[in-house]
Amino acid sequence: MFAPLQLVGRKLRQEFGERAIFRTANLSDPAGFRAANADLLRERYDGVLYLGIHHHLDASTRAEMLRYAISLTERWFALRTSHALAESDGVFATLEARGFARIAVAASHEAAHLGELTLWERR
Repeated sequence: MFAPLQLVGRKLRQEFGERAIFRTANLSDPAGFRAANADLLRERYDGVLYLGIHHHLDASTRAEMLRYAISLTERWFALRTSHALAESDGVFATLEARGFARIAVAASHEAAHLGELTLWERR
């Protein structure tokens, strides 16, 4: 874990006690991730943050991880990845096919490097 994340983790742990649990995981192995974290994962979440993840995943499994993250989403799905990769991987089409509509786009001077930040809401 990176040092800044450790500091944030410690602060959250102080505030939330035993309810704050931090683990590392390989998201390029969706089945392994689900198995290793089954004791913590809920069936659904009001919102899922999928920020800066997609373009780092192994190309052979990233579509599966995307579908899994979407399946956990009750209402809002926040996405940040490059627009070109989202288009070529069918990320936007996948979200739309699963009942989501894009409700906000936040472009910044970093968008070329980090990708657009988009917010999707389940219809």
